Amino acid sequence: VAAVEARVRRMEKKEEQLKATVTSLQTEQGKLEDKVREKEVQIGALEKQVEAEEKKQAKHLKEIMVLETECADVKKKLGEVEDKHKEETDKMRIALRKTEEELDGTKREKYKAEKDAAKASAALKAQEKEGKEKLKTMEAQLKVQRQR
Repeated sequence: VAAVEARVRRMEKKEEQLKATVTSLQTEQGKLEDKVREKEVQIGALEKQVEAEEKKQAKHLKEIMVLETECADVKKKLGEVEDKHKEETDKMRIALRKTEEELDGTKREKYKAEKDAAKASAALKAQEKEGKEKLKTMEAQLKVQRQR
């Protein structure tokens, strides 16, 4: 009987130890479950942040695409303006060349006219000189005839 009682006490002691271990494990499990819930809350907050960042990125991507489209349009318009400017500049250069050619033609005509005028003037001077010489010769001949 004493042996059975000792055995019962040992079993009761063991039962108390097991109950204490279960209580300790339940307490630890509660703490771990609290930590898990805390981590789940943090994960939820992080997921919301990630979602918000993804929305921002999507918005930024849309803005970038709009800006790229606008940039392409501006480049196209700039190309058109440059082409038009080149065309207008070419037209102006052609008109300038024509004007220069006309001026050169006018200068050539003026130079030729001046040259012709100089020749005519020289011819007139030569005729005048010749006429004066003939006049002197005639006057001299007339003088000689009058003296006779």
